Amino acid sequence: MTEFVVILSQGRSGSTLLLRMLNGVPGVRIAGENEKALDHLKEFIKCYEIATTRHDTEFYRLAWSLPCPLEMIRRKTTSFLADLYNPDGTARLVGFKEIRYGLGSYADMCNDILFLRELMPGLKIILNTRRTEDAIKSAWWANNPRQSRRRLERSRASFERYHSDHPDDTFLIPYEELREGSRRIEAMFDFLGLEFTPAAKGELSRNLR
Repeated sequence: MTEFVVILSQGRSGSTLLLRMLNGVPGVRIAGENEKALDHLKEFIKCYEIATTRHDTEFYRLAWSLPCPLEMIRRKTTSFLADLYNPDGTARLVGFKEIRYGLGSYADMCNDILFLRELMPGLKIILNTRRTEDAIKSAWWANNPRQSRRRLERSRASFERYHSDHPDDTFLIPYEELREGSRRIEAMFDFLGLEFTPAAKGELSRNLR
C-alpha cells in the first residue's frame, strides 16, 4: 500500500535538502513543488459536490447528473494521485514538497491540509521552518523585506501551531537542525519509519560542504 508524506516549507528553509535526503532511501519517491496543483483537484471535486445540491427535483437530478457516485469520484481522484506520484508502483512512500502553504490565515492552511488528508489517506506531514531573521536575507524573500517578514512570521506560527494541534502525524524540522549529528533528523526518519541510510547522510554532508 502506498503511503504519503508532504514537506510543507517556508521557502529557503531546506526543503530541497530534505527531498534529496528522503529520496536517498530505497522505496521513497518525493517530487518537487507543484504551485499547489492539488488546489485544482479540490475545485474539480467541489464542482461535482455543487452539482449534487441541484438534485431537488427529478428534472434537475437528470440535468445535473454525475458520471458516477460522488464517493466514487473521490476514490478515483485519490487513486489518480497515487498513480501520479507512484507511476511504476514500486515506491512505498511518495509525496512532494511545497512552499506555498501557510502564507494565508491559519484556518485557510487547515482547510488546505484537510483536503490533502482526504486525498492521501494516512498522510504524514513534515513542517520545515527557519528563523525569520535568517530566511529574510535569502534572494527569494529579500525583494520586499516588510511583506516577507509578515508572511514568514505568519507561516512559521501556523506551522508550529499545526504541529502542536496534530503531534501524532506531523513532524517539525527547523532549518537550524539540518546539520550532521542532529538527533532531530534521525527522529524525522524514525517518524516516517525509514532508515537514515548512508545515501541520505551523504546528501546532508554534500549540502554542508
